[in-house]
Amino acid sequence: MRRLALILTCSVLLGAACAGEAPDCPGGWCATAVVVSLAEADVLTPGATTLDIGFAISDLIFLKLADVGLEMNTVDLTTFEPELASHWEFEDARTIVFTLHPEATWQDGEPVTAQDVVFTWEVHVDTLVGSSSAPRLKTITSVTARDERTVVFRFTEQYPEMFYDAVYHMRILPHHLLGDVPRDEFVAHEFGRNPVGNGPYRFVQWNAGESIELAADSNFFLGRPGVRRVIWRFTPDLNTAYAQFLAGETDLLQIVPFQEVVRVAQEEEGLRVIPHSPTTNLSYLLFNTRDGADPDRPHPLFGERGVREAIAMAVDRAAAVRAVEGENGIVGRGPVSPAMWIWNEEYEEIPFDTARARARLAELGWSDTDGDGVLDRNGTPLAFDILLPSTSWLRRRYAEIVQEQLRQVGVAVTLDAIDFGAFSDRGRAGRFDMFFGGYGGDPSPGTMEELWGTGAAVNYSGYSNLAVDRL
Repeated sequence: MRRLALILTCSVLLGAACAGEAPDCPGGWCATAVVVSLAEADVLTPGATTLDIGFAISDLIFLKLADVGLEMNTVDLTTFEPELASHWEFEDARTIVFTLHPEATWQDGEPVTAQDVVFTWEVHVDTLVGSSSAPRLKTITSVTARDERTVVFRFTEQYPEMFYDAVYHMRILPHHLLGDVPRDEFVAHEFGRNPVGNGPYRFVQWNAGESIELAADSNFFLGRPGVRRVIWRFTPDLNTAYAQFLAGETDLLQIVPFQEVVRVAQEEEGLRVIPHSPTTNLSYLLFNTRDGADPDRPHPLFGERGVREAIAMAVDRAAAVRAVEGENGIVGRGPVSPAMWIWNEEYEEIPFDTARARARLAELGWSDTDGDGVLDRNGTPLAFDILLPSTSWLRRRYAEIVQEQLRQVGVAVTLDAIDFGAFSDRGRAGRFDMFFGGYGGDPSPGTMEELWGTGAAVNYSGYSNLAVDRL
């Protein structure tokens, strides 16, 4: 057991934004859409960005060779949608040949070439760059340019997600602008804050701590976008963001308390609730199995499986989801989403059972010897911190509920809410007791390796299970 409470969120979007039939969108060509984000992007360079907001913005600036369709089917080639590649074919069982669209260009006028694709792959697998996509590209042995518009991918073996792995994990980068950048300087390069892409939107400006603005490329080779300008406004406080939205200062707000979603749907004229399901987004509480001060040693509390099991039994995940997200939240069954084909309603979970939780802790020697309401053993209280980002209203509310549920069985929990950058740094360094994370995984079950694989980059807790590795 590495994760305590896996909560899947079916996103709900509140929208007052441009639509094709809206009065300010003559001919479906809207003026501006302002999107509220509770966090600011890190960088906008594909392969270097690590935050969901960074991916969301850069996905409008940069294209893939092809993208998975709305069905999120990762093995059926007929469902994929062409982007930079106009067509493709399997040359043999382990070789895919892509032909680039003849009109695909960079926003400085240079053509998109096969060399750009080769360069992008080299960047993503370079350990000095440390791209989060690297583990998903390890079956690709080479990417080569046959000519200016033809690129060849070769694989170590034949498997169902070959095509998916070739296209989904890489947004293509401009070799002519980044080819000379040392790889150990790639992530911090100024391109990440002033990118030149090949997609439907051009970067305009980044006002640090305030906003990022994009403008539609009217010459985009796949057709101009339906919104002229998109602005992401960074508002870390949810209440402030919600007030701005109701005041008409913004058009789209993604994170909203479910009580407000119901009220807005019933009372606010001109606003729409837009459900988004299925989603691959997961929220979870993570036990650190390693000592934060010395990763070579087990965690003083959570290195013991029985303690982890007892705490899991003391948390009523279903009640927490209902309280925070109403009908829009789904309690996870294992570290997967219903959007994945491996979702299994029959998966056996650790049950919510406070009586068993108390009994299990008593068996392990935990009791309240000094009457302060907190269990202790050998003079050590059963107390720990939950690390969470201060920008996440949802995680804060969930953590408060878990804190109270655990208090009732004699466990003392302190909430350690810090800014997102520090939160991410401490997660990667393993300096936490429990970590309240979120993961916007892609549609493939293969992403589980990034979270659970021995030594994987985002396996923050040091979980290691050879059976999981083999699977």
